[in-house]
Amino acid sequence: MKKILVFIIFLCLPVFSVIATDSSDSYPPVDYDKIVLPEEIETGFSLAEPSRDSSSSNVGFIPDDLLYDWVIEAFDAVYQVKDDGTIEVTETILADFHEEKHGIFRSIPIEYKDTQGFNYKLRISNVSVTNEVGDNYPIADRGSNPFYLKIGDPDVTLTGKHIYVIQYTIDRGIRFFTDHDEFYFNITGSEWDTYIAAASATIKFDPVAVSETHWACYFGSPGNDSEGCVLTGQTDSELHFAINRPLMNAENEDFTVVVWLPKGAVPPLTLSQQVKYWILDNWGLFIAPIVFLLMFYLWWRKGHDPKFTKTVIAQYDEDPALSPLLANVILKDATFSSRALSAEIVYLAAHGYMTITEILKPNNNKVDDYELVRIKEPDDKLKSYQRILLTKLFSLGVNGKVLMKKDLKYKFHLEIPKIRNEVNKAVEPYYATSPEWRIGLMIVGGLVGGGGWIAGVTLGRLDLTIGGVLAGIAIVGFGWFMPKKTLAGQELAWHTRGLKEFIKVTDKDRAKFYEDKNMFVKGLPYAMVFGLADKWGKAFEGIYTESPDWYHTTRMGAFNSLMFTNSISSFSSTSNSNSFAAPSSSSGFSGGGAGGGFGGGGGGSW
Repeated sequence: MKKILVFIIFLCLPVFSVIATDSSDSYPPVDYDKIVLPEEIETGFSLAEPSRDSSSSNVGFIPDDLLYDWVIEAFDAVYQVKDDGTIEVTETILADFHEEKHGIFRSIPIEYKDTQGFNYKLRISNVSVTNEVGDNYPIADRGSNPFYLKIGDPDVTLTGKHIYVIQYTIDRGIRFFTDHDEFYFNITGSEWDTYIAAASATIKFDPVAVSETHWACYFGSPGNDSEGCVLTGQTDSELHFAINRPLMNAENEDFTVVVWLPKGAVPPLTLSQQVKYWILDNWGLFIAPIVFLLMFYLWWRKGHDPKFTKTVIAQYDEDPALSPLLANVILKDATFSSRALSAEIVYLAAHGYMTITEILKPNNNKVDDYELVRIKEPDDKLKSYQRILLTKLFSLGVNGKVLMKKDLKYKFHLEIPKIRNEVNKAVEPYYATSPEWRIGLMIVGGLVGGGGWIAGVTLGRLDLTIGGVLAGIAIVGFGWFMPKKTLAGQELAWHTRGLKEFIKVTDKDRAKFYEDKNMFVKGLPYAMVFGLADKWGKAFEGIYTESPDWYHTTRMGAFNSLMFTNSISSFSSTSNSNSFAAPSSSSGFSGGGAGGGFGGGGGGSW
């Protein structure tokens, strides 16, 4: 249960850290350095008189209309900032179709990234499109991300001048900081397929002293100055801006306005609203908690071991039902390992089914290979997986003899799944659910985590990346704890842990080893499984002095248990890296400014 609690805390930390972040620092980042501010703002703001010079009017150089099949002669936007923080927008577009068209389309991005990389999404509602007298235009198609309107009738074509009045309401369009509130919008966007001859914007507030506001206006492509954008008028609650030359789509030009408002000018969202919107915008992050709860329920019902009150004590009592392979599976909850397989071979040799002989390299004293020689055929005393192990092992040799490297390398790994299946059958009485659950859940967890990461990166969604990866970790983590033992399984696990504890403390009670010197050979395969072979060999130094008749070596003079254990460890290492390994599958050749703020987008004709 302690491991489960640690696992829960690990999964929750990313969510807690995000929720605890100050929301005032979580708006889409603004590069203010790219906005050229009027000198009045830098030196103590005072509004300049609107320019009356004809050079700053909207009427200037007009591109050659023959290059375009339609143009926007005028684009006027009015933003009414309401006292509830919403913004009512009215865009009036005067389109001149030089060729037959069905209408126009308008696209506005509504999904942005905050400073942490999470989603910040505007809400657009109350959408309508009319002409100058209020008659509705048909909407042939619409989309939500980005906000998209395809305006017109596919069965009707238009030419000449037509006015489109697009109205909608934006929620979350005002940004709230610790020292000010802010209106920051890209009025026109730069993604039009024609030029805009004239553009203007009016920003209206429920009464706010204009003298307490600051503003910046930018027009052009990124990196240009703001001389083409001017303040054309003001009242106590309105600011009017316009551009003084055409906006060219080919140069990615757009028209952006920033207005700094005194803190509290617009009521901020409540904490509950902020949390609601953040969850809706970043729902992918909450895949992980949902999956976690489902996995916790599944673990509690199918993976939670029954209560077992026996305290683990060091004990040695050879149980014929407990072979090294079985001990490994029981102790590690259905995990099958190559180390346990080599320990099982030593176990079978110690019980008289084979001998192990070192084959030395010519002219030196280093082991080149190991020869296994069958002494007797598998019998009914063995478990089914032991019989299969012996049969498959010697089927790859000749006349009951097999060389670990020469005969088994890149071959025996094909037989391991059959042995694993038999081991799983052997442990069925000790588990309420199949041990294969663990493998299946880990595969699913890997697919979920990998899929979440790929989806998040592909879609640019940090919430999906984190949520998917954490969900995958939750599935893998609970899968690790999932196999549920029966009472018989708990009893066998208790006995196995006691045996491991006994081997751990061998150096503290050496006297009993003199009573049963065969204990060294009988306990060695289990010490190999538990990773305690060296400790076991050292405990028998000077006590066990007879070489076992099933292991043949010419490298030692007088028998030494520690040296023998090192030889067995070398045998295990050779088995794992050569005899049980699959061939490699790798190749031998491996080795704030323009376009800133909310709004923007663009459109076209169709």
